[in-house]
Amino acid sequence: MAPEGAARPDAEAPESATTADPKVLGRIRGLLAKAERTEFAEEAEAFTAKAQELMSRYAITAALLRSHAHAGGTVVHSRRFHFENPYLKEKVHLLTAIGDANRVRTVLFGDLDIATAVGTPVDLQQVDLLFTSLLVQSARALQSGAAEGRSGARTTGFRKAFLAGFASRIGQRLRDADARATEAAAAEESIPLGDLLPVLATTSAAVDAEFTRLFPAPRLPGPGRWTPEVGTPGGPRRTTRRWPRVSAPSDASSTEPALDLQREHMSDPRCTLSP
Repeated sequence: MAPEGAARPDAEAPESATTADPKVLGRIRGLLAKAERTEFAEEAEAFTAKAQELMSRYAITAALLRSHAHAGGTVVHSRRFHFENPYLKEKVHLLTAIGDANRVRTVLFGDLDIATAVGTPVDLQQVDLLFTSLLVQSARALQSGAAEGRSGARTTGFRKAFLAGFASRIGQRLRDADARATEAAAAEESIPLGDLLPVLATTSAAVDAEFTRLFPAPRLPGPGRWTPEVGTPGGPRRTTRRWPRVSAPSDASSTEPALDLQREHMSDPRCTLSP
Protein backbone atom coordinates (compact mmCIF):
# COMPACT_ATOMS: atom_id res chain seq x y z
CA MET A 1 0.00 0.00 0.00
CA ALA A 2 1.69 3.20 -1.16
CA PRO A 3 1.58 6.43 0.83
CA GLU A 4 -1.38 8.62 0.03
CA GLY A 5 0.70 11.75 0.01
CA ALA A 6 3.42 13.56 1.86
CA ALA A 7 2.14 15.82 4.59
CA ARG A 8 5.34 17.75 5.10
CA PRO A 9 7.82 17.26 2.27
CA ASP A 10 11.22 18.39 3.44
CA ALA A 11 14.21 18.44 1.13
CA GLU A 12 16.60 18.70 4.07
CA ALA A 13 15.31 15.62 5.87
CA PRO A 14 17.78 12.70 5.87
CA GLU A 15 17.01 9.79 3.61
CA SER A 16 16.55 7.53 6.66
CA ALA A 17 13.48 9.63 7.57
CA THR A 18 11.59 8.39 4.54
CA THR A 19 13.09 4.95 3.88
CA ALA A 20 13.75 2.07 6.25
CA ASP A 21 17.03 0.17 6.20
CA PRO A 22 16.46 -2.99 4.09
CA LYS A 23 18.54 -5.03 6.56
CA VAL A 24 16.37 -3.94 9.48
CA LEU A 25 13.20 -4.62 7.50
CA GLY A 26 14.56 -8.05 6.63
CA ARG A 27 15.10 -8.89 10.30
CA ILE A 28 11.62 -7.62 11.18
CA ARG A 29 10.01 -9.66 8.40
CA GLY A 30 11.95 -12.72 9.54
CA LEU A 31 10.67 -12.40 13.11
CA LEU A 32 7.09 -11.89 11.96
CA ALA A 33 7.33 -14.89 9.64
CA LYS A 34 8.43 -17.00 12.61
CA ALA A 35 5.50 -15.64 14.63
CA GLU A 36 3.10 -16.70 11.88
CA ARG A 37 4.58 -20.20 11.57
CA THR A 38 5.03 -21.21 15.18
CA GLU A 39 2.55 -23.58 16.79
CA PHE A 40 2.88 -21.93 20.21
CA ALA A 41 0.98 -18.76 21.12
CA GLU A 42 3.52 -17.49 23.64
CA GLU A 43 6.32 -17.93 21.13
CA ALA A 44 4.34 -16.02 18.49
CA GLU A 45 3.83 -13.11 20.88
CA ALA A 46 7.52 -13.14 21.82
CA PHE A 47 8.58 -12.95 18.15
CA THR A 48 6.08 -10.13 17.53
CA ALA A 49 7.28 -8.19 20.58
CA LYS A 50 10.88 -8.56 19.42
CA ALA A 51 9.89 -7.20 16.01
CA GLN A 52 8.26 -4.23 17.74
CA GLU A 53 11.43 -3.58 19.73
CA LEU A 54 13.48 -3.51 16.53
CA MET A 55 10.97 -1.12 14.98
CA SER A 56 11.07 1.18 17.98
CA ARG A 57 14.87 1.21 18.15
CA TYR A 58 15.10 2.07 14.46
CA ALA A 59 12.52 4.86 14.79
CA ILE A 60 14.35 6.27 17.82
CA THR A 61 17.66 6.21 15.97
CA ALA A 62 16.09 8.06 13.05
CA ALA A 63 14.62 10.68 15.41
CA LEU A 64 17.98 11.21 17.11
CA LEU A 65 19.72 11.60 13.76
CA ARG A 66 17.21 14.27 12.74
CA SER A 67 17.71 16.03 16.05
CA HIS A 68 21.51 15.96 15.89
CA ALA A 69 21.54 17.09 12.25
CA HIS A 70 19.10 19.92 13.02
CA ALA A 71 17.11 18.80 9.98
CA GLY A 72 13.88 20.52 9.01
CA GLY A 73 10.40 19.54 10.15
CA THR A 74 9.46 15.91 10.62
CA VAL A 75 8.24 14.27 7.42
CA VAL A 76 4.69 12.95 7.87
CA HIS A 77 2.81 10.86 5.31
CA SER A 78 -0.62 9.26 5.15
CA ARG A 79 -1.43 5.75 3.99
CA ARG A 80 -4.72 4.03 3.18
CA PHE A 81 -5.73 0.62 4.48
CA HIS A 82 -8.57 -1.17 2.71
CA PHE A 83 -10.66 -3.53 4.84
CA GLU A 84 -12.84 -6.48 3.94
CA ASN A 85 -15.80 -7.67 5.93
CA PRO A 86 -16.50 -9.41 8.18
CA TYR A 87 -15.27 -7.95 11.49
CA LEU A 88 -14.33 -4.53 10.12
CA LYS A 89 -14.58 -2.80 13.50
CA GLU A 90 -12.37 -5.41 15.15
CA LYS A 91 -9.76 -5.09 12.37
CA VAL A 92 -9.70 -1.32 12.79
CA HIS A 93 -9.32 -1.88 16.54
CA LEU A 94 -6.21 -3.94 15.78
CA LEU A 95 -4.77 -1.35 13.37
CA THR A 96 -5.35 1.44 15.90
CA ALA A 97 -3.69 -0.58 18.69
CA ILE A 98 -0.63 -1.17 16.51
CA GLY A 99 -0.50 2.51 15.54
CA ASP A 100 -0.69 3.53 19.18
CA ALA A 101 2.62 1.75 19.84
CA ASN A 102 4.26 3.39 16.82
CA ARG A 103 3.19 7.05 16.96
CA VAL A 104 0.67 6.54 14.13
CA ARG A 105 -2.92 7.80 14.19
CA THR A 106 -5.85 6.42 12.21
CA VAL A 107 -9.24 7.52 10.95
CA LEU A 108 -11.93 5.19 9.58
CA PHE A 109 -14.14 6.05 6.62
CA GLY A 110 -16.91 3.66 7.63
CA ASP A 111 -18.99 3.95 4.47
CA LEU A 112 -15.99 3.06 2.29
CA ASP A 113 -14.36 0.43 4.54
CA ILE A 114 -11.12 2.41 4.31
CA ALA A 115 -8.89 3.71 7.09
CA THR A 116 -6.22 6.35 6.70
CA ALA A 117 -3.15 6.18 8.92
CA VAL A 118 -0.96 9.22 9.56
CA GLY A 119 2.66 8.95 10.67
CA THR A 120 6.27 9.13 9.58
CA PRO A 121 7.07 7.02 6.49
CA VAL A 122 9.16 4.55 8.50
CA ASP A 123 6.50 4.16 11.19
CA LEU A 124 3.79 3.65 8.57
CA GLN A 125 5.80 0.94 6.86
CA GLN A 126 6.37 -0.83 10.15
CA VAL A 127 2.70 -0.58 11.13
CA ASP A 128 1.77 -2.09 7.76
CA LEU A 129 4.11 -5.05 8.36
CA LEU A 130 2.76 -5.66 11.86
CA PHE A 131 -0.87 -5.32 10.84
CA THR A 132 -0.53 -7.80 7.98
CA SER A 133 1.22 -10.33 10.21
CA LEU A 134 -1.17 -9.98 13.13
CA LEU A 135 -4.18 -10.49 10.87
CA VAL A 136 -2.62 -13.82 9.89
CA GLN A 137 -1.87 -14.70 13.52
CA SER A 138 -5.38 -13.87 14.72
CA ALA A 139 -6.95 -15.89 11.89
CA ARG A 140 -4.84 -18.93 12.77
CA ALA A 141 -5.77 -18.61 16.43
CA LEU A 142 -9.47 -18.58 15.51
CA GLN A 143 -9.02 -21.59 13.24
CA SER A 144 -7.29 -23.41 16.07
CA GLY A 145 -10.24 -22.86 18.38
CA ALA A 146 -12.68 -24.10 15.75
CA ALA A 147 -10.53 -27.16 15.00
CA GLU A 148 -10.49 -28.08 18.68
CA GLY A 149 -14.29 -28.07 18.71
CA ARG A 150 -14.70 -25.20 21.14
CA SER A 151 -18.30 -24.49 22.01
CA GLY A 152 -19.53 -21.56 19.90
CA ALA A 153 -16.12 -21.12 18.22
CA ARG A 154 -17.73 -20.74 14.80
CA THR A 155 -20.30 -18.14 15.86
CA THR A 156 -20.06 -14.45 15.01
CA GLY A 157 -20.32 -13.46 18.67
CA PHE A 158 -17.40 -15.67 19.64
CA ARG A 159 -15.19 -14.39 16.83
CA LYS A 160 -15.91 -10.74 17.53
CA ALA A 161 -15.20 -11.17 21.23
CA PHE A 162 -11.98 -13.05 20.53
CA LEU A 163 -10.70 -10.53 17.95
CA ALA A 164 -11.50 -7.58 20.23
CA GLY A 165 -9.59 -9.22 23.08
CA PHE A 166 -6.73 -10.16 20.77
CA ALA A 167 -6.33 -6.55 19.56
CA SER A 168 -6.40 -5.14 23.09
CA ARG A 169 -3.90 -7.65 24.41
CA ILE A 170 -1.51 -7.29 21.46
CA GLY A 171 -1.70 -3.51 21.69
CA GLN A 172 -0.56 -3.65 25.32
CA ARG A 173 2.28 -6.05 24.46
CA LEU A 174 3.46 -3.74 21.68
CA ARG A 175 3.38 -0.68 23.94
CA ASP A 176 5.38 -2.56 26.56
CA ALA A 177 7.93 -3.58 23.91
CA ASP A 178 8.18 0.04 22.74
CA ALA A 179 8.81 1.20 26.32
CA ARG A 180 11.58 -1.38 26.78
CA ALA A 181 13.20 -0.36 23.50
CA THR A 182 13.06 3.31 24.48
CA GLU A 183 14.81 2.64 27.80
CA ALA A 184 17.41 0.46 26.08
CA ALA A 185 18.08 3.12 23.44
CA ALA A 186 18.57 5.79 26.10
CA ALA A 187 21.05 3.58 27.95
CA GLU A 188 22.94 2.69 24.76
CA GLU A 189 23.23 6.32 23.67
CA SER A 190 24.12 7.42 27.22
CA ILE A 191 21.18 9.82 27.15
CA PRO A 192 18.94 10.36 30.18
CA LEU A 193 15.47 9.04 29.43
CA GLY A 194 14.08 12.45 30.30
CA ASP A 195 16.14 13.98 27.48
CA LEU A 196 15.16 11.33 24.93
CA LEU A 197 11.41 11.55 25.46
CA PRO A 198 11.11 15.17 24.21
CA VAL A 199 12.85 14.13 20.97
CA LEU A 200 10.22 11.44 20.43
CA ALA A 201 7.49 13.86 21.48
CA THR A 202 8.51 16.07 18.55
CA THR A 203 7.60 13.25 16.17
CA SER A 204 4.27 12.66 17.91
CA ALA A 205 3.49 16.39 17.83
CA ALA A 206 4.16 16.55 14.08
CA VAL A 207 1.89 13.55 13.48
CA ASP A 208 -0.85 15.00 15.69
CA ALA A 209 -0.67 18.35 13.90
CA GLU A 210 -0.96 16.78 10.47
CA PHE A 211 -3.75 14.46 11.60
CA THR A 212 -5.70 17.44 12.93
CA ARG A 213 -5.10 19.36 9.70
CA LEU A 214 -6.36 16.49 7.56
CA PHE A 215 -9.26 15.54 9.84
CA PRO A 216 -10.24 18.52 11.99
CA ALA A 217 -12.31 17.53 15.00
CA PRO A 218 -15.59 19.30 15.68
CA ARG A 219 -15.84 20.90 19.09
CA LEU A 220 -17.83 18.63 21.39
CA PRO A 221 -19.74 19.36 24.58
CA GLY A 222 -18.47 18.03 27.88
CA PRO A 223 -14.84 16.89 28.06
CA GLY A 224 -14.40 17.35 24.30
CA ARG A 225 -13.14 13.87 23.54
CA TRP A 226 -13.55 12.36 20.09
CA THR A 227 -15.61 9.26 19.49
CA PRO A 228 -15.70 6.95 16.45
CA GLU A 229 -19.19 8.13 15.53
CA VAL A 230 -18.39 11.85 15.38
CA GLY A 231 -18.47 13.53 11.98
CA THR A 232 -20.79 14.93 9.40
CA PRO A 233 -23.26 12.53 7.77
CA GLY A 234 -21.41 10.40 5.27
CA GLY A 235 -18.07 11.74 6.51
CA PRO A 236 -15.22 9.88 8.14
CA ARG A 237 -15.49 8.20 11.49
CA ARG A 238 -12.70 9.48 13.65
CA THR A 239 -10.67 7.39 16.04
CA THR A 240 -8.49 8.39 18.94
CA ARG A 241 -5.51 6.21 19.77
CA ARG A 242 -7.77 3.58 21.29
CA TRP A 243 -10.94 2.15 19.81
CA PRO A 244 -13.77 1.65 22.33
CA ARG A 245 -14.23 -1.84 23.68
CA VAL A 246 -16.45 -3.86 21.35
CA SER A 247 -19.71 -4.70 23.08
CA ALA A 248 -20.14 -8.38 23.75
CA PRO A 249 -23.24 -10.30 22.66
CA SER A 250 -26.05 -10.35 25.17
CA ASP A 251 -25.87 -14.14 25.41
CA ALA A 252 -23.18 -14.74 28.04
CA SER A 253 -22.74 -18.35 26.98
CA SER A 254 -21.51 -17.22 23.55
CA THR A 255 -18.76 -14.99 25.00
CA GLU A 256 -17.33 -17.25 27.69
CA PRO A 257 -15.70 -19.68 25.23
CA ALA A 258 -14.03 -16.73 23.50
CA LEU A 259 -12.69 -15.45 26.81
CA ASP A 260 -11.47 -18.93 27.69
CA LEU A 261 -9.63 -19.24 24.38
CA GLN A 262 -8.06 -15.81 24.85
CA ARG A 263 -6.73 -16.85 28.26
CA GLU A 264 -5.29 -20.06 26.88
CA HIS A 265 -3.86 -18.23 23.86
CA MET A 266 -2.00 -16.00 26.33
CA SER A 267 -0.62 -18.64 28.69
CA ASP A 268 -0.96 -22.24 27.54
CA PRO A 269 2.03 -23.45 25.45
CA ARG A 270 -0.08 -26.34 24.17
CA CYS A 271 -2.45 -23.94 22.40
CA THR A 272 -1.44 -24.21 18.74
CA LEU A 273 -2.01 -21.82 15.87
CA SER A 274 -2.14 -24.46 13.18
CA PRO A 275 -4.91 -24.09 10.58
